[in-house]
Amino acid sequence: MNSAGFTLIELMITVSILAIITAITVPSFGNFADNSHVQQAILNVTTDIELVKSKSLGGAYPSGGPCNTTPKVAGCRATWGIEFCPGGDTTRYTLKAYNINGTVFGGGELELSTSDTVTKTLPTNISFSSTGCSTSGRWVFSRITGLPLFPNSGTDSVTLVDTSGNLSRTITINASSGKLKFSNP
Repeated sequence: MNSAGFTLIELMITVSILAIITAITVPSFGNFADNSHVQQAILNVTTDIELVKSKSLGGAYPSGGPCNTTPKVAGCRATWGIEFCPGGDTTRYTLKAYNINGTVFGGGELELSTSDTVTKTLPTNISFSSTGCSTSGRWVFSRITGLPLFPNSGTDSVTLVDTSGNLSRTITINASSGKLKFSNP
């Protein structure tokens, strides 16, 4: 007998094969999506690190505060930095202008202008790890070299994680070269 349809066995085998393929690919897609969110967060933070480094090297003065007066306040040395987890909020970071008193960061810093402080939020489901907000909490760059004034020796790092806890990536800055390194912890 010649029929133009499929048998029940053929349909069951086809449905079984499709179920197996679906069971294999759905978890992979979830990991792919999580990984792309973490990678996007790394890209955003890295771009902002390079932005504040560029503003420091370019000698950009903030739009308000003591360094934007005519004449300039004596000793005003505006530079730019990034602060991780402001106020303990692990989903945010800020870009700020600082007045550095002398050449070493610490003790003499003064936030120059809140109008130039830009707070950024990490993508949904991404945060800095509670232990990886950066040892120092902020990285500030020299106007002359673009190298970090703080941290001023060794390395410092921030770790970004997805909220499911499956993925994390670390950005490490080398204080002597200013280079960024990306890794899995």
